Amino acid sequence: MSYQSMPYWLIPQLQEIFKCLVRGEAPLLFHCAAGKDRTGISAAIILHVLGIPMETILEDYELTNHAVNYSDFMERNRNSHFGVSSGKTPLTMLDDDIRKVMFSADPDYLMSAINKIEYENGSIDGFVSNVINVNHSDQKKMRDHLLTD
Repeated sequence: MSYQSMPYWLIPQLQEIFKCLVRGEAPLLFHCAAGKDRTGISAAIILHVLGIPMETILEDYELTNHAVNYSDFMERNRNSHFGVSSGKTPLTMLDDDIRKVMFSADPDYLMSAINKIEYENGSIDGFVSNVINVNHSDQKKMRDHLLTD
C-alpha cells in the first residue's frame, strides 16, 4: 500500500476518529503498528481541520524520527512476543538502507498523501467534508472542543 492510497483505505477509521472528536471525546488514542504511517496521515488531517499550517504539520510528523528509534525498540524487545520484534523477522533481516527508509517519517511521504487528497478532492477540507462525511458544523464542534484561547 502506498501513502497515496492510504487516506482512502483509512476512511472507516477516520470516520470513527472524527465522530469521537466531534462528540468531545478527548483525549483520544489512535495508533498503528509503527505510529507514523496511518497514524501520521490521520494526525495530519485532524491537525489541518484544527487550522494548523501544513509546515507545522510536516514538522510534527518529522519529530517521529527523533522521538522513536524502531531498530533499537526491536532489538531491546527481541524476546518480548510483540510479534515484529521476537527473533529474526523480515524487518530485522532487511538491508540497513531499506530498513532506514521503512522506519523513517519522511515528510515527502506524507505530502504525497496530502497531494493526492488535494488533487482528487480539491482540498483536504473537501476530503473531510465529502469523503469522511464530516460537515462544517461538526468540524466547528470539534474545534470548539479541542481549541482554547
